[in-house]
Amino acid sequence: MNSHPAAVGIDSNTLSYLIDATSEAYDPFTDDALLATERLAMVRTFFYSKVLLWVPPTVAAEYCQIQDPDRFDSHWRTAQYLLQDQPLKVEPAVIDARVNELALHHPGRSDCRVVAEVELAQLPVLLSCDLRLISRLRVRARVDILRPSELWKALEIPVTANPLVEPATGHPLFDKTWWRFNDGA
Repeated sequence: MNSHPAAVGIDSNTLSYLIDATSEAYDPFTDDALLATERLAMVRTFFYSKVLLWVPPTVAAEYCQIQDPDRFDSHWRTAQYLLQDQPLKVEPAVIDARVNELALHHPGRSDCRVVAEVELAQLPVLLSCDLRLISRLRVRARVDILRPSELWKALEIPVTANPLVEPATGHPLFDKTWWRFNDGA
């Protein structure tokens, strides 16, 4: 990644990480350290950078299958109101052809479809924490597949920076400081 991308694609896990980390119950100090790092990177990328987070159609289809009504609602509201979820205007046959190419190297067809959608949306980066997807497709993809923490580091946001967006009064993170970059975390 040579410059800061204007927008990046996110997979289902990174979408869930952002939602989990902005929930009232989330405490990074009781979370698995590796997951907390990625969740924190998602929150900070959202609050401190101008990078738009795009939800590919396959990710939208996946969160639409969430059975728990509250969890579905949090995914739907986040994707619809806070993130970019513009439709991909590419012929299905073009997507399918690229999925078939990627599937030669990774058995998860949904993963391959997400990679193909981000490629065909002409975004430079897909955020994922799926280690199998990363290890198998990072060198094959036409996009950089990065963990959220890798993107956050690459953005080189100064520790003295103020967030571009802040939680409003009543938001679960309004009174919390763990997500602030200059809070020492």
